[in-house]
Amino acid sequence: MPTVAAPPGPKFSLLGTLIYYPGRDPLGFFTNLARTYGDLVSYRMGGEQIFFVNDPQIIKDILVTHARISSRAAACSAPSRCSARGC
Repeated sequence: MPTVAAPPGPKFSLLGTLIYYPGRDPLGFFTNLARTYGDLVSYRMGGEQIFFVNDPQIIKDILVTHARISSRAAACSAPSRCSARGC
């Protein structure tokens, strides 16, 4: 299976974790991410890879056009659920 590059976003580091954290102003945080990195941002928070999507057409493409793929990925994101479903 080919490797797909993640969208742009802040690089993971201990200092970066302190700087790039939603804190008390999550709206300002995500607005800044969109302004800095664009409409599709890759971000690591709490050990999880998070994708921030800020474009209605991309959101529709993910949730409607590729609904089968995205729903299976969401259902199989946790190891316990994945082994129970046979993913």
